Parts: sequence; C-alpha cells; structure tokens
Amino acid sequence: MLHRLCRSARDGGAGTVHLEVATDNDRALHLYTSLGFEPVITEDYYAVSTLAAWVTR
Repeated sequence: MLHRLCRSARDGGAGTVHLEVATDNDRALHLYTSLGFEPVITEDYYAVSTLAAWVTR
C-alpha cells in the first residue's frame, strides 16, 4: 500500500515523499527504512499537563 501511495505521488508530480513518525516507534521506523526512507530530522515534542496549565493560569 505504501509503495502504491508513493508511486501515485510521484506520478502526480511529487518530487519527494515525507513521513512523520514518533522516534520511539521502532516497528514503523523499521518498516519505513526497509522501504528506502531515510531519517532527515528528529524533533522532541513537549507536553504540558493540564494540572500545570491550571497552576500557572
């Protein structure tokens, strides 16, 4: 399915296909690298608990 999606994107004129995946999702990372995708950037996301949001008002 992913091969078909990438082929369709290229046929439609896309020069590249980008994916986003959590850095701790080992299964997805393995799948995507096995299909030829390469990591180009990693980002850490931060969450604020609702308790902290209430305390800081």
